[in-house]
Amino acid sequence: MPGIAAMAIAMTIVAAPLAAAGWASFFDPATPIPFIAALTLTAAVLRLFPSKVRADVEVSAADVGILAAVVFTPLGAPALVAAVARAAALIRWPRAPWVGMYDVAATAVSAGLASLMFHAVVAELVGVFGRPVTIPAAAAAAIVYLGLELVQLAIRQAALGRLEGGLRGVDRLLGPTGRAMFLWLFGAVILFEIVRVEPLFLVPGVPLFALGYHEIVSRVAAERRLVRLETAVGVSHAVGSSLDPIEVFRQVFRQVRSVLPVDAFFVAMANEQRDRITYRFLVDESRELEPTERDLEGTLAGRAIRTGEAILLRDAEQDRERLGIPRVAWGTVEERSILVAPLRIRGEVRGAISAQSVQIDAYDAGDLDLILNIAREAAIAIERAELHERTARLSQRLFDLHRLGVELVTQRDAGALSRRLSASV
Repeated sequence: MPGIAAMAIAMTIVAAPLAAAGWASFFDPATPIPFIAALTLTAAVLRLFPSKVRADVEVSAADVGILAAVVFTPLGAPALVAAVARAAALIRWPRAPWVGMYDVAATAVSAGLASLMFHAVVAELVGVFGRPVTIPAAAAAAIVYLGLELVQLAIRQAALGRLEGGLRGVDRLLGPTGRAMFLWLFGAVILFEIVRVEPLFLVPGVPLFALGYHEIVSRVAAERRLVRLETAVGVSHAVGSSLDPIEVFRQVFRQVRSVLPVDAFFVAMANEQRDRITYRFLVDESRELEPTERDLEGTLAGRAIRTGEAILLRDAEQDRERLGIPRVAWGTVEERSILVAPLRIRGEVRGAISAQSVQIDAYDAGDLDLILNIAREAAIAIERAELHERTARLSQRLFDLHRLGVELVTQRDAGALSRRLSASV
């Protein structure tokens, strides 16, 4: 992943001075270290309960805890709060090393620069009003934090090759994320200012905020279901545009990758004897590999073909042991989450498609339903392509027979006639 590696290193370099400023603040006797520790723990816990916009993109109320650190703690401390909270989430849901490094550094940059904005605006307004005015400063900090988080998310997805569809793809990724973060960040700004005036208002404020959070999460889940439906429809249109099986496979892969984290992907077809399987289309970290063939038994694709059932592995290392299927490597990706769906052609399971991710628990039951729908559309396209190929071969054969018949009618030499018949067989 050369793109994401470069982005991770660059983001870490930017985050380093912000984290250093936060670390230096801990040596100030006035720094409320227990309060910062409580905010860090709160943000880390909230990170463990995200709402997924896509399988590899989530929003979390941890952003509220980070904004609280921006508003109530010294300059730089929020960068450490955000970084620790994100790192804690990576322990629960590991990602590829460079991706994890980028995520931790990016959120530290967002929180650190938001803290810088907050303190700068407060200092500026003190000169105007003669006293600290925190509402505009908190709003400005929330805007900076939200904007940087969205931009860095788009950069990450682009570096991973998962941002397709132009402006529509950007809107489909950032729209639900931005709306959810906007609502609870600016709700938090209002709540913080109310608490500054009267801390007891926190008692009714927290339940109201929790209710609002629940409504936001419900909306995000509904939008994700809509995206899945749009993807299924998009696959139907995309795969119908070509009669070339390999191009059909490419279209299926692009559609799957637009909504799911896909580090590896394959389309496999069984032979007539159903004892061998050919991986006709293989993708490993965005690179197409040469087709390969192996025994059907002992493979996840073979199990899906034999049973006709889809497979969801949330932790491939453990789930493979449960299924009794060893890992068979064909690329460089060490997959931790796997989806496999059977391909039914004319009522018979003839193959399977699979999406794989390096993240643990990258897919859920909704993603399994999505890839099953995609597999149904892909099977129809494959059947259509095979029928076209057989029709083309038959037409060519009939044309060759017609031409042979014309030649035979005009042939006078018996020896030449015999040789021509032999050559046509």
